[in-house]
Amino acid sequence: MLNIPNILTISRIAVVPLFVYFLFRETPVSSILAYALFLAASITDFLDGYIARKFNITTPFGAFWDPLSDKIITGAAFISFSILNYIYFPWWIVAVILFREVTVTLFRIAARRKNSEMKTEFAGKLKTAFQMFTINIILIYIIIYRYLSESGIALSSKGVANSSAVWVSIVGQRWAYVIYFIPFCLGVGSALLSIISMLIYTVKNIYIFKKEL
Repeated sequence: MLNIPNILTISRIAVVPLFVYFLFRETPVSSILAYALFLAASITDFLDGYIARKFNITTPFGAFWDPLSDKIITGAAFISFSILNYIYFPWWIVAVILFREVTVTLFRIAARRKNSEMKTEFAGKLKTAFQMFTINIILIYIIIYRYLSESGIALSSKGVANSSAVWVSIVGQRWAYVIYFIPFCLGVGSALLSIISMLIYTVKNIYIFKKEL
């Protein structure tokens, strides 16, 4: 079980507590460290799958935990974004995303118990890619915000007007609100893709559960 792809998968799960810790440290340096950890986790996500396929060392452990590790780190990031009070990332977006991930994971477990594997779909890959893109953009957003905040720009902890003040200093009032709502728009896109991919997964794999009927 402890081949290189599986070790990379385990390491991706292991960095999640550190990622969350640095994300909530509220300093530019800690934000950069959180971003670096997320990038490292993204790289291992590519490497473990590539190595497993290239050297034909795929295992049931990797097949199950590789996608689940992605769900753990992306879920941790989205939950954190909804807690940070200077980012407009409503909790219902996180609820939709997590509902999809829990549902698909339960389907995957049920399929394994029937000695079957769920078929991956392009919609699922697109969903994952967009979520990774969303998290990268928001982490950069956080780094800039905290850097400018420590540079002496006065900010309150809540509210669109106060939180957008940091962007007013850069782009002016007209575009400040647009930038403030970027995390929200990306979150909505992630939630929509989550719903679509969940429906496609369900339709494409329903045959597994009909076998016993």
